[in-house]
Amino acid sequence: MKNLKKLTRNELSKVSGGEGCVNIYHETSCGVQAVTCQTGWSGPRMMEWAYALEAANCNK
Repeated sequence: MKNLKKLTRNELSKVSGGEGCVNIYHETSCGVQAVTCQTGWSGPRMMEWAYALEAANCNK
Protein backbone atom coordinates (compact mmCIF):
# COMPACT_ATOMS: atom_id res chain seq x y z
CA MET A 1 0.00 0.00 0.00
CA LYS A 2 1.26 3.46 -0.84
CA ASN A 3 2.10 5.96 1.86
CA LEU A 4 -0.50 8.68 1.61
CA LYS A 5 0.21 12.29 2.52
CA LYS A 6 -2.05 13.61 5.25
CA LEU A 7 -3.56 16.80 3.84
CA THR A 8 -3.96 19.93 5.92
CA ARG A 9 -7.23 21.81 5.96
CA ASN A 10 -5.60 24.50 3.82
CA GLU A 11 -4.54 21.92 1.22
CA LEU A 12 -7.99 20.31 1.26
CA SER A 13 -9.63 23.68 0.63
CA LYS A 14 -7.63 23.91 -2.62
CA VAL A 15 -8.80 20.52 -3.93
CA SER A 16 -10.95 21.12 -6.96
CA GLY A 17 -12.96 18.97 -9.25
CA GLY A 18 -14.96 19.26 -12.40
CA GLU A 19 -17.39 21.96 -13.29
CA GLY A 20 -20.28 22.17 -10.83
CA CYS A 21 -18.56 19.78 -8.48
CA VAL A 22 -18.97 20.14 -4.72
CA ASN A 23 -16.05 19.13 -2.50
CA ILE A 24 -17.22 17.17 0.54
CA TYR A 25 -14.75 16.81 3.42
CA HIS A 26 -15.09 14.43 6.36
CA GLU A 27 -12.80 13.52 9.23
CA THR A 28 -13.70 10.26 10.97
CA SER A 29 -13.73 9.73 14.73
CA CYS A 30 -10.40 7.88 14.41
CA GLY A 31 -8.69 10.70 12.49
CA VAL A 32 -9.00 9.51 8.87
CA GLN A 33 -9.53 12.46 6.54
CA ALA A 34 -11.32 12.09 3.22
CA VAL A 35 -12.55 14.36 0.47
CA THR A 36 -14.77 13.60 -2.50
CA CYS A 37 -16.08 15.74 -5.32
CA GLN A 38 -19.69 15.02 -6.24
CA THR A 39 -22.65 16.68 -7.89
CA GLY A 40 -26.26 16.21 -6.90
CA TRP A 41 -25.68 14.50 -3.55
CA SER A 42 -28.42 15.06 -1.00
CA GLY A 43 -27.72 15.50 2.71
CA PRO A 44 -28.65 11.88 3.48
CA ARG A 45 -26.36 10.62 0.70
CA MET A 46 -23.46 12.62 2.16
CA MET A 47 -24.14 11.05 5.55
CA GLU A 48 -24.16 7.55 4.00
CA TRP A 49 -20.70 8.29 2.63
CA ALA A 50 -19.51 9.50 6.04
CA TYR A 51 -20.93 6.40 7.81
CA ALA A 52 -19.27 4.13 5.23
CA LEU A 53 -15.93 5.84 5.90
CA GLU A 54 -16.36 5.28 9.64
CA ALA A 55 -17.23 1.60 9.12
CA ALA A 56 -14.32 1.00 6.75
CA ASN A 57 -11.63 2.84 8.71
CA CYS A 58 -12.47 2.87 12.41
CA ASN A 59 -12.60 -0.37 14.40
CA LYS A 60 -14.92 0.05 17.34
